[in-house]
Amino acid sequence: GSVETYAGTALSASKLLIQPKVSESGGWQIINSSKIETGHSSDPIISESLSDAYQLYRLQWYTVYASNSGLMGFHIKQGGSQHSNQANNNANRMYVADSQGHRIISGKMEFGNVSSTTQTKVFKIETAANNNLTGGYSTPFVGLTSAGHNSTAAITGLRFHCSAMTEGWFVLEGLKI
Repeated sequence: GSVETYAGTALSASKLLIQPKVSESGGWQIINSSKIETGHSSDPIISESLSDAYQLYRLQWYTVYASNSGLMGFHIKQGGSQHSNQANNNANRMYVADSQGHRIISGKMEFGNVSSTTQTKVFKIETAANNNLTGGYSTPFVGLTSAGHNSTAAITGLRFHCSAMTEGWFVLEGLKI
């Protein structure tokens, strides 16, 4: 029988391109991902090694809450110091929803410039949230926010603040420009 094999792209009668040149940036690369199981004992770590290896970071997540208490947000690690609790009342704080009103939360966050020690940091956050489906309906919420981190310290880590989360997942990606 006949066998066909792709060997490359003909550039001319005597030249064959075997492997096309790959872009320097290479697109988004997965840095970390995890499924968060029921019964986790602490705020899940997203990354402890943010650096200028990537100019832009993207975090995507999905979470489910079981109770009517607790907030969904993020802790930021500066240098070697512990994560500071990020809440919702000033530029240092990042809560994206509360489980009392929103039990199912998904979202995407983009941020960069993590190694700068001369500029504050900005986080673009998109969320979609829903109450549990009860009585055949739910109350949706969609939001787009820009949160700031009111410090010029380098950001080296990121973790969830999710005291009432029962399950979920996340994917952290990086982009080299």
